[in-house]
This record gives sequence, structure tokens and C-alpha cells, in this order.
Amino acid sequence: MLPPNFQRKVGSTPTPLFFLGLILVVLVFAPMARAQDAGVVDGGGAAGDAPGTPRVVSPRLLERARPAYPADGGGRRVDVELLLTLNELGAVTHTEVLGHIPADAPESFDHAARAACASLRFEPARREGVPIPVRLRFHLAIAPPVVAHADAEVPELHDDEPGAGAEGLTHAHDQAHPPVNAGAADAGAADAGAATDATAAPEAGVPAPEGPAAEAVVRGGTRDRTASHYDLELGALRNVPRLTGAEVLSLAPGVMLSNEGTEGHAQHVFLRGFTGENGQDIAFSVDGIPLNEESNIHGQGYVDLYFLVPELVSRLDVTEGTADPRQGNFAVAGSIDYHLALPTRGLTVRSTLGRFNYQRLVALYGPGGHPDETFAAVDLVHSDGFGPSRGFDRASAVAQWVTEAGRSGLLRLLATVYATRFVSPGVVREDDLDAGRVDFFGAYPEAGRQGGLSSRALVAAAYDWRRAGERAELRVFGQARDLSLTENFTGYLLRAHEGDLIEQRYGGGTVGANGYYQRTAELFHRTHAVELGWFTRHDRYALAQRRLQALTSEPSRLRDNGDVSADVRATHVGLYLDLTARLLPRLTLRGGARLDALAYDVSADVFRAVDQRTERVNRNALGVHVGPKATAELHLGRGVTLLGSLGSGFRSPDALTLADGESAPFVSVLGQELGARWTLGNEPLARARLAVSTAAYHTLVGNDLLFDPTVGRSVPIGASRRLGAVLWLRARPRPWLDVNASLTYTRATVENDALGSTVPAGSLLPYVPAVVARLDVGLERDLGRWRSWAVRARGGLGASFYGPRPLPLDERSEPVFLVDLSAALRVGALELGASAKNLLDARWRDAQLNTASNFNPGTASSFFPVRHFTAGSPLTFFLTLGVYL
Repeated sequence: MLPPNFQRKVGSTPTPLFFLGLILVVLVFAPMARAQDAGVVDGGGAAGDAPGTPRVVSPRLLERARPAYPADGGGRRVDVELLLTLNELGAVTHTEVLGHIPADAPESFDHAARAACASLRFEPARREGVPIPVRLRFHLAIAPPVVAHADAEVPELHDDEPGAGAEGLTHAHDQAHPPVNAGAADAGAADAGAATDATAAPEAGVPAPEGPAAEAVVRGGTRDRTASHYDLELGALRNVPRLTGAEVLSLAPGVMLSNEGTEGHAQHVFLRGFTGENGQDIAFSVDGIPLNEESNIHGQGYVDLYFLVPELVSRLDVTEGTADPRQGNFAVAGSIDYHLALPTRGLTVRSTLGRFNYQRLVALYGPGGHPDETFAAVDLVHSDGFGPSRGFDRASAVAQWVTEAGRSGLLRLLATVYATRFVSPGVVREDDLDAGRVDFFGAYPEAGRQGGLSSRALVAAAYDWRRAGERAELRVFGQARDLSLTENFTGYLLRAHEGDLIEQRYGGGTVGANGYYQRTAELFHRTHAVELGWFTRHDRYALAQRRLQALTSEPSRLRDNGDVSADVRATHVGLYLDLTARLLPRLTLRGGARLDALAYDVSADVFRAVDQRTERVNRNALGVHVGPKATAELHLGRGVTLLGSLGSGFRSPDALTLADGESAPFVSVLGQELGARWTLGNEPLARARLAVSTAAYHTLVGNDLLFDPTVGRSVPIGASRRLGAVLWLRARPRPWLDVNASLTYTRATVENDALGSTVPAGSLLPYVPAVVARLDVGLERDLGRWRSWAVRARGGLGASFYGPRPLPLDERSEPVFLVDLSAALRVGALELGASAKNLLDARWRDAQLNTASNFNPGTASSFFPVRHFTAGSPLTFFLTLGVYL
């Protein structure tokens, strides 16, 4: 039960200790352990390697960079030293600035270098003839343009000549540059085979001759399995207003977020026609660490994503559908993996004030000379909420350290702690709103104190290892979780005097490990691959549910058949095999299978209404699921690829529904997809200046779940089916402009009568929008200098449209259109920003239900369903002050 002073504390204003605590934590995190040299990894293959080491042929530069000279450059030349990560195609997938000379040059040179490196093209590095991912040091000289005098003769430059392409102006050539040796791989040079004239100036985009040539691998790479696989780097889209890490999910095509609670209550993530009851239909992870919770009393697969600091989310790896063997439990609609990084080095402190007493203070620290994946952050948030019973407090701290381990390895250590407490308004009846008995943003005090407390402590370690033709990864993790939640959706419908307030608790721990081994081989002059992966996880947790008296929050005097007190032990072991065969130059076939076994040991109290006794019973069960997966990929040329896929996924059963000795029934899902993708210039998806994909899909679920307000949790409804299509576009027309847009249509239907026949067979699945559209636009650009300070502007626009959602009894909700906007200006080390959520001040309904209810204690109830809703946030302004140290 929640403490009596719970609501009072949530609504209180943070004391100065709130800010003092942040300063102390930052001082603790700042002196982080030193990683190894920020240079490249010695991957072997250069001169001096031990006999028998496979020879590495360094990448060869095919297309030079042409950086734009910054407006605040001051007319001087600046040399930028970078660390580039190249994939097997020779494309730049990551750029890290190691430093620049002179050291006092403005940061705008670093931004110009990063933007220019995106256009670099290399012939890929090879080990024994096989393309491999590498990292290499890269020198970029950014010189001011030469403007011709009226009487001077300026030579005409063609676009394929050095110095051309810099906004139509030629670059100054005032120094000699030594010739580059094309065979530098054996000698240890870093020129990557780029040839240039001995008398030419230091070209923009030519690797420096000094520094060792070395080879390392791209870590955590992605792979296409369907046309609706999306490698979503945030880039400038970070500037679109997002208050939480969960809101970053809106970048993924087809995702709609909804919540009948407050921040702290896990959001419903709608995707491909699945209601995503707090995470049950999507396999969520952070850098490969699974987040879905087994048999959470509030919902199977419950995921609270509020522990993620939004500034640390660098990329989303989204695989919609079930065609990838790496997808395991809960990957029914698909899987989403968060990748964390902090591109800004040094210490950044931001303070945000907003409407409804919103206060946020975040400190981010990235030690210089270390990769972006090394960071520490503290995030503290308070809000009174935009209406009664909507206040919350949240605190998060996260630290990650990444370092090279050995000649071919990478070690990653992650730790995070998080806690939040919140109060929720519950739902409001539409007829009470129409009659003026309750306000649109109101709540029913008689329903009781609703809200909860959620906390998490997570630690993980991952080791990534690569060498010629082989890759391996090992990850171990552990976490402790606690959740306390009280909700009342029906008022006094079932208990006319005590009320229907439900308290649910979940607490326990998880330990686990996963990994894979992959090997490539040459056969018939083509490269093929085999991958063997594994997964294991053990959970121990306690579950509890009971009815409370709505007016006092004391335990109800009457026992309920739905009361729960149980201890659960669950063990999950998974194994998959994945084969990749390149049968023809343009045709790739991928196929495999995944086997998962789950064992449960449940000890639960069972209430027998006949003699009003409670007995402790023990049950155990074990089940096995086998899921085949297959994908065909046909490259048509000019960046066009056709993909067809099918796969079987699953969702594990709720442990409380299992009978003793039962073969644990898995919820199986079968999905098929056919689609096409086009990237401009054959570029990899994550770095393409323009990428478009479209797909049509069909999904059949053997036994779906749907939320039932009367019991406060999801219940089985039998088979369901989805038919749909998705269109996605990612465009970077300018280095400073980024656009992400998507449109998804889904028709989701039930195969059997559900929810007491209020949802007849063949009707649309309740609460699932048929149309989801999303547009994100981000920009970030240097504006020049003011006095001695660099000036930089950034901004973002986000717009969402959700079509009408079907409700039980053939009802429909209203469509929703929301717009968010932000803008910020940085001068030197200070930045001032403003943002607005729901800019048009739309009056919209976030969560919607059709159910029976009665919020008048002691009166007779009608069991006829009526419409209920939870109000969405109105127009909210925020001001942010940032300091970069």
C-alpha cells in the first residue's frame, strides 16, 4: 500500500538539496576510469605481426571530403584529427573527433569535419580478400577559400579536382604535401591508398601520412532482415522535443504511444496493430540487454523506459516483424534495441523550467579522448502535472565505460539506477464530462489514490571480439526491479461501498547472459556466413494483487478471487542458428531457426470462496517453442533492394495462468512481409542521404491479449489477425538538416468473440489505430561568430497523426493531431532554448476505454459499457539553459 503522505510529497517543490545532490553526484562521476589510448586498435596484419597473422589490406579512399569552411573560421587553416569507423562496404558509419590544431580553434571546425566525413567513400578493407569493418585515423585540413580579385586570373576547377565543391570557391594551396604510398598497409601508413600530386596542397579529405594504419571492427552492427528494418540514428533529430527516453520510440514507423497513467506508469506502445500493453508485444533492449519483465502482475512483458535519459539515446535498431533469429521472447510485433552514446565531450549541465511547475536538471559528462560510448549522466525531474493527481518525481543516474580489450576486443561496462513516484488521475466518463459533472482534465476523488512507485538497478558487462572471418560477443547482466501500482478504472461497479481500487506489486531480480559466434567463409568465390547464438535468463520475483478501500487505501475487508500472492522462479534458455548464403551476385538468402525453452516454478496462495480459506499451492511447468525464420534479398542495382521474409515468434505465458505439470503454452505468431528499399547512391541505410522503404505485412497471432479494465490487466481473447502496409522516408538534403517521416496502415481483427462478446468475432481489435503518421525534422547549424564566441543554432519539429481507434460495441474515438516545436541558440559555452509540446493546444484523449463503471459510492450500478478517457497534455512551454564546460 502507498504511504499516506505519498500525494503530498509528489506535489512538493524540490528543496536546494535537489540541486546540491546533483552537484555531488557529478563530482563523483567526473573522474571516471581512464580508457586505453583513444587511437585505433591494433588489429593485426601490419608489418611486425607474428608469422601466420592474416594480412590486412587497408581501405582505399575513393571519394574525398569537401568540408564547408565555417563562418567563424577567422581565415585560418585548421587540421582536424578524426577516428573513422568503416563498415564492410567502405562507408563511414561513425566519426569521432580526436582533436584539432590549433587547439583554440572554434568547435565549428569539428562540426564541419564530421559533416564532411559523411560523404567519404572508401574501397573496403580486406583480410584474406574478405571485406571487413575497420577503424582508422584520418586527417582533415580545412582551409579558407580563395576569392579572386577583379584583375586576378583564377583557374577553373572541376568537381572531380582537388579543392572543388566548397560552395563554389577554391581552397587556398600554400603548402606542399608529400606523395602518398598506395601500399601503405604493409608499412603502417594511414593514407589508405589515396594518391595525390607531390606538389599539391594538403587536400581536404586526404588521410594524413603520419600515424599507424590499424584495423578494428565496427561494434554492434545491424543487419537487414525485412524491408521494415530501420537503423535510426538520431543525429539532428535529437532536437525534436522529447521529455523522456520512451518518446524517442516515435521515430520508428507505426509507433504510437499512449498512457492512462502519469510519467512512471509504463506507456502502451502501439505497433503494427498491436496494443503493446505496457510492452507485451515488443522485445525491448538497451545495447542488447533485455528489458521486458516476465509475468509482471500488471502485464506480461511490462517495460518501464523512463530510466533512459533522452540525451543519451544515439540510435534505435528497429526490426518490425518476426524474421530475425535473434528475436526471442515478446518479439510479436517486432523488437527495438536502444543504443546509448554521448557525442558531446566534457561536462554539460542543462536546467529546464516549464508550465505546471515542471523542473528538470540534467548533468552529462563525456571524458575527452574517449569514445562517445563512455559517459556518465544524472537526471532529476519534478512536475505538479497538468491537472489533479498528475504529479511525479523522477531520478536517474547512468554511467558507461568502453575500452579496448586486447588486440581485437572491446569491453563495455554499464550501470544505472532509477526511481520514480507518481500519482495518476485514472479515467473520466464521457457522459459525466458532457453533463458538466467533471472537468476535461479532472479526476474522481472518490476513486481513491491512484499512482505508484517504480525503481530499477541495472548492471551489465559486454565483450565484443573480432578477427578475420570471425565475430563473437558475450554479454552478462543483472537487475533488481520493484513496482507498486494502484488503479481504479470502474469506481464502485463491483463493490458498491468499498470501491474497486486495485493494488499490484512486483519485485525481484534477474540475471542472464547472451551472445553469439559468427564465421564467414568463401565458397564458389562468394562470402557466406553462419551464426550460432544463445540466450539464458533467470528471474525470481514476488507478485501481489489485492483490493483496497477506495476512500482510505486500507486493505478491503472482503477477499476477492482475483487476489494474488505468489513467488515465481522462471528460467529461459534460447538457442538459434542463422545461415547466410550469397547464391548469386545480387541474391542473398538467409534462413535459420530459434529454439526457446522456459521453465516455471510457482508458489501461490489460492483463495477458496466456498470455505473462505487460503491455501498455498505449488505448480511447475515447462514449454518449448521452435520458430523458423527466412529472408530473401534481391539487389536490383541503383540502390534498390527487394526483400521477402517470414518468421515465427512467440510470447511467453503468464506464470499465474499455468497448471501444475503443464507444457507451458506459448503465444505463437506467424508473420510474412514483402517490401522494397531504395537508398541514394547505394549507401548504407544509417548514413544514406536519402532512403525510402515500403512494405506490406500479414501477422496471425494464436492467442492474443487485450486489456480488461474490470480486472486491471490483460486477458486472453483468442486468435487475431493483422494486415497492413508501411511507408518510411529518411532524408538528409543538407548536412545541417535531417527529416524522418512514416505512414502506417493496419487492419487488426479478432477471430473470436472477446470481452464478454462486446468485441464480436471479425470486428476490429479495440484501441488499435488504423492510421499512424509521424514527421520529425531536426536542424543544427553553425551561424558564425559573435565577438570571440562561436554561435550555433538548432531546432526541431515533430508532428503526429493517429486515426480513429475502434472501441468495444462498435464505437470509434476521435483522430489526434499533435505538433511539438523547439529552438535553441548557443553562444560560446551558454545555450538558451525554448520548446513547446502540443503547440496547437489540441484537446485530445490519450487513453480511451469502453467499459462499465460507477463512480458514485453506494449507488446501484449499470453494467452497460460507456466511453472513458484519460486527457492528453495541453500546450506546455519549456525554457532550457545549458552550460558546456
